[in-house]
Amino acid sequence: MSTPAQESDGGDMLEKLHLLTPELLNSITAYSAATSSKTPAHGDDADRVETERRERIVEAAQAIVDAARPPQPEWMNQSTAGAEFVALRLFIEWGAFEVIPVEGSISYEDLAHEMDAEVQLLTGGAGAGVKELREKTDGESETNTARLAWLMVSSGLLEQVGEDRVRHTPKSRQLTESVPLRSMWQLMFDNSFTSSASLPRYFRTYGRREPKGLTHIPFTFAHGAPEKKFWDVLNAEPGRMQVFMHAMTAIDKQVPLMGPITGLYDFGWVADVVADEKKKSSSSDHNRPLLVDVGGGKGHCIKAFCAGEDSPLSQDRCVLQDVAPVIEVVRSDEASGLAGVTLMAIDFHVEQPVKGALIYYIRHCLHNYDDDTVVGIMKRTAEAMADDSRLLVAEYVMSNPPSRFSIWMDFIMMMSGGKERTAALWEEVGSRAGLRLVAFHGIEVSLDGHAVIEFAKR
Repeated sequence: MSTPAQESDGGDMLEKLHLLTPELLNSITAYSAATSSKTPAHGDDADRVETERRERIVEAAQAIVDAARPPQPEWMNQSTAGAEFVALRLFIEWGAFEVIPVEGSISYEDLAHEMDAEVQLLTGGAGAGVKELREKTDGESETNTARLAWLMVSSGLLEQVGEDRVRHTPKSRQLTESVPLRSMWQLMFDNSFTSSASLPRYFRTYGRREPKGLTHIPFTFAHGAPEKKFWDVLNAEPGRMQVFMHAMTAIDKQVPLMGPITGLYDFGWVADVVADEKKKSSSSDHNRPLLVDVGGGKGHCIKAFCAGEDSPLSQDRCVLQDVAPVIEVVRSDEASGLAGVTLMAIDFHVEQPVKGALIYYIRHCLHNYDDDTVVGIMKRTAEAMADDSRLLVAEYVMSNPPSRFSIWMDFIMMMSGGKERTAALWEEVGSRAGLRLVAFHGIEVSLDGHAVIEFAKR
């Protein structure tokens, strides 16, 4: 017999479901109408629109799932997701996703052999087919059911064939070495998951305050070097920087949620500046950098901005700046596609060495730092700017309350001592740095409030 409390909860659930169902149907109808449109979007805009429409369906469906799910197993759902993440990370490190054939299946025994692992580590051992596996592995005990491989089979990431074979799904194929987004999985585990797991100890050590500064942040604390900076710890382990670089490039190219590189800001006015320079044949402005990409990684933004015959920007008048290890990686890459670009290693906490450039561009860097540190970076930039220079900051502008995605990003940024910011907070840090906020560009068309924030000298 149900209790009055259970009957009340059931009634509330049904009421929520009746309210939420039309939203799901409407989002599906809108997606269906858009996909059959005679004037579809193209390029980056098509990716953004497609993602936005799908996200609306997912959000509506998730709201229904959340309303219908009993409260008791939620702790189990969270714990299971964490266990699957750990198993996934181990499979990446051990090369398991490459061993599983792209098409077809592989036996658990062969998979274990290729990874130099015990079969029982992949499956706990149960049912027909596993008896033979146990006999081939010295009769080890039938324990730890639903280990590594079965964790991912149970969630649908991998698919079991029969009782002793496994194969890829479309989701798991994204984790093979040839797919760039694999690096993002590694980065999320190594940099964010491990850091967030240490937060209870971190706040017991430092008190219940927002992480600030370049040291003693959750990431360095979790890696046993709280007195070091983020980049020092990142460079301490071979391969970690490479994973970071691959992940940053992949997420900009393949994840529309990170915001489009082009299409938010109109560089058309730069053409007028270049035209004026040409009228002044003796002008020293001919050698003036048009764009300095600060913290620009492998230069994918510069390449995107300079692409096309109509672009007013050219690579020979662009400067790519980042920390020394990143610049060395770019310098050694013969296929970087950055011919003519000036490569420069800098520490933007200390100085902006390029003076008087027309545009200083910083994308997805400032959210890595606390407010005081960001003010310092922007102040160094302001000191280098000419009166007609512009600082363009490509970041999220959080709404209040924020979307689920942007607050997740904010939580991730906290691991390195950073944060996402609202419009008011962006204006505040700019003002403290001696800059005037000109406009938020593209915020009305970008999913989750990604924008190019334009600042000028006060």
